[in-house]
Amino acid sequence: MSVKLSFFGDFVAIDPNRVVFSEKLLQLLHDTDINVCNFEAPIEGEYKAFDREGPKVRQSSEAPRFLMNNGFNVIQLANNHMCDFGEDGCRATIQAFNGVLTVGAGTYDEAYSVGVCEVNGKRIGFLSFVHHEFGVLERREEGGALGTAWICHEKVPQIIRQAKSDLDYLFVLPHAGIEEVDAPLPEWRAIYHSFVDCGADAVLGTHPHVPQGWEYYQGKPICYSLGNFHFDAIPSSNPYWCKGLIALIEINDNGEICLKILNLLDKDGVIDVDQSPEIYNHNDYICRLLQDEKEYNDYIDNVSLKLWPDYHVWLVRGVGSISFKLTLKESLKTLYCTCFRRRSKSLLVNALQCESHRWTILRAQRLLKE
Repeated sequence: MSVKLSFFGDFVAIDPNRVVFSEKLLQLLHDTDINVCNFEAPIEGEYKAFDREGPKVRQSSEAPRFLMNNGFNVIQLANNHMCDFGEDGCRATIQAFNGVLTVGAGTYDEAYSVGVCEVNGKRIGFLSFVHHEFGVLERREEGGALGTAWICHEKVPQIIRQAKSDLDYLFVLPHAGIEEVDAPLPEWRAIYHSFVDCGADAVLGTHPHVPQGWEYYQGKPICYSLGNFHFDAIPSSNPYWCKGLIALIEINDNGEICLKILNLLDKDGVIDVDQSPEIYNHNDYICRLLQDEKEYNDYIDNVSLKLWPDYHVWLVRGVGSISFKLTLKESLKTLYCTCFRRRSKSLLVNALQCESHRWTILRAQRLLKE
């Protein structure tokens, strides 16, 4: 018998009572054996916030029950917000999904472990990893600390190979990239390809909050970003912030993996399948970027140069310096942060430690020197 799986993007619901799934979406979830989504932030509670720059996101304590009641039975937790409210917030979130499979978070051993479902006689596994931002667990020696699985840990290739050796199918769920851009960095493309080389049957990415293209590598599907499923914690003017993707995968009777992409439209909390001509045109564009090497590289170059001024501010503020290239307002804010906010140091650490930021900064610098 065949097995049907659906993969959704980033989910944050401040008030799940205001989120409504259309009848078509509910029917899809009902007809699918395994429904997966990225639960982007911990649930609310009396938890101490992690001391860092940037938005700290949490969502309703009712959000896990909302997803489970609607058929979601595999939850991806390796993401850059899962530890925004420390280990207590992470622990409470894992516990809130009691009864369904969570992957990518917990103790070191739990975070890096494959989650397994058995459907119609097939053993299907899931691994979830995140780029190096707040909360990743790098060493087993960290003891009982809770956090998330790091995508560039040296053991990840071995983990994938070992997991696949005991499974019929393996799906890798990375959470990485640059937010709100239409294509993945070349470095992430290479890493996602390597996951397939190690044994992954498909790679389904999240984090950029907008859709990115998809392609086949060695006959296996790779979706670089499914965009947002529902994300009401941070506003954005990006027109594709509320237009995510569903990756529908069917393992047919012959054991073949078939991919179908559906578009979502989240309009004021009402989520439905989007079949507008405009969205199909956008899908053609983001997939074409991956096929046209010159257009793709030009796009990534332009993104890197566009983002460099913001990264420049991060770096200057992180070292507590002043740059003549900053505006007066930026300089005054940098001076204030240096004197009164120790968290400004985390900007420098994150810019250099997070692969997505570091690779973009290096690319911009190479371009500026040409």
